[in-house]
Amino acid sequence: MTLRQLLDSERLALEPTSRAEIQELLRVSARSMRDAAVSGLSLEGQFNHAYEAVLLLATIPLRCAGYRTRGESHHFAVFDALPELMGEEMKETARYFQACRRTRSQATYHRASVVTRSEVDELSREAEAMDRNVRLWLKSNYPQYA
Repeated sequence: MTLRQLLDSERLALEPTSRAEIQELLRVSARSMRDAAVSGLSLEGQFNHAYEAVLLLATIPLRCAGYRTRGESHHFAVFDALPELMGEEMKETARYFQACRRTRSQATYHRASVVTRSEVDELSREAEAMDRNVRLWLKSNYPQYA
């Protein structure tokens, strides 16, 4: 969905952000990435922490553009808006994060042992890449928040 469609369906609302909010999202996402690397956690726990990191990082472009998610399916809306906000080159990344959203939902609410070591490792690598991409994007597009 486009940003306009997300606004019209009331999945997004207009709300300005601040440097403090963006910096806090970066700090919390970094903490989630560290938590994902804790070796004593279950695979689902590690996956959930890595997922939380990418969700927070993907929220940053949305907040910089002056949008906040609303209501149900807010994770869906964050990832759906990513290519429009950061560029079409993020389309595959957004698709991958949507797939991770579904996996996380299964692991959190429905069944145990649905996450593999390779899925955790892949999402952790994608979280690190997303962190680099968002930080570069911030410096180029919203330096006041970087």
